[in-house]
Amino acid sequence: MNLVTFMTILAIVSNSFIYLQAYKVWSRQSHDDISFLLVLFNILNASFWTYYGTIIESLPLIVSGSLASFGFLLLMFLKLTIPSKTNGWKYI
Repeated sequence: MNLVTFMTILAIVSNSFIYLQAYKVWSRQSHDDISFLLVLFNILNASFWTYYGTIIESLPLIVSGSLASFGFLLLMFLKLTIPSKTNGWKYI
C-alpha cells in the first residue's frame, strides 16, 4: 500500500465520524451541544477542499471533501429541523 492509498483511506475514515454525530442527533432528537457556526464553517472548509481537489484533479481530496461536506450538510439539516429541547430554536 502506497502513501496516497493510505492517506485516502485515513481521510475517508476520519471524515466518516461526522455521520456518527448526525446519528446521535437524530436518535436523541437533540442538537443542543452542536454549534451552528462550527457546522457552517466545517461545511465551507470541506467544500473548499473538494473544490481544490477538483482543480488539481486529486481523487482523495475530492472523495474525502465530498464525504465531509455531505455529512456536515446532513448535520446542519438536522440542526435546523429538530427543535431544541432547552430554548426553542437555538442557532448559535
